[in-house]
Amino acid sequence: MRGFTPIKRTPSIDSANLMEFDERLQRTFESLTARLQQEIAGQLSAAGAELSASALADRDAASAARDVALAEAVRETRTATEHELTERLAGDVARAEAQARAELTASHTAASEQARAELTASHAAASERLVESHKAASERLIERHKAAGARLIEAVRTIDGARSLSDVLDALVACASTEVGRAALFLVQEPLFKGWRLAGFDEFGAVGSSVELPVADGGVIAEAAATCHVVRVDPGAPRRVVLPAFVNLPDQALALAVPLVMSGQAFAVLYVDEGNNEAMARDTWPATIEVLARHAARALEAITASRLAQVSESVVDSR
Repeated sequence: MRGFTPIKRTPSIDSANLMEFDERLQRTFESLTARLQQEIAGQLSAAGAELSASALADRDAASAARDVALAEAVRETRTATEHELTERLAGDVARAEAQARAELTASHTAASEQARAELTASHAAASERLVESHKAASERLIERHKAAGARLIEAVRTIDGARSLSDVLDALVACASTEVGRAALFLVQEPLFKGWRLAGFDEFGAVGSSVELPVADGGVIAEAAATCHVVRVDPGAPRRVVLPAFVNLPDQALALAVPLVMSGQAFAVLYVDEGNNEAMARDTWPATIEVLARHAARALEAITASRLAQVSESVVDSR
């Protein structure tokens, strides 16, 4: 053909070269295969690592979310439980308080009723004892007053029965000594007080007496004579006057000095005290002694007036 260039034939490849080529091709293929495997392995490893990291992250996130959810659930459960327990405890406490209050009220009511009953019984018993005690004391007081009244009447009768001045004075001292314990009568004979009779003062005897007191040493006796008033020395009270030396009276004893007055002047003084013995009716005997002294003074005044009248009549008759 025109224009056709004949193909130049190359010499044919021999089998040795072909085998070498195959070997090189095989090695290249194996090298490529190995490289590809390495790349695939690397990519797989990277993908695995990335997947593992992602899985770990997802697991951590899930774990954290689970922990948060668990914590929230625990918190909610605890809150609900605490609320329930609180309500239950409040109910139990309220019931216990109500029961305790009811029991306490019942116990207090019972105790109050028992105490009221006991107090009422005790008050009734005490009132009864007090009434009985007052009744007994009143009866004793009435008996003492009756006895004192009887003695006063008897003493007045004794004084009224006296027929002489000396008998009246003796009766006054005897009655005063019977009423109290110790009695002494002194006649005013200035500058002395001359003892008429002492009773109850054992050291001076029971009948007459030679006791004489200067007015300056008379103490209550001198004061009674000077003032014509009763002078009283109370037990334990500050003593504004001095007792006579012969008296020797304990501080807790009561003493009395009563003047016998005639025509506005004291002619004698009756001294009485309890000595070492407690008076049976301390609140009444001073009045009794004063009544006796005044009655004796009136009796003496009457006897004196009677004698003066008799003397006057004798004088008239003699004329």
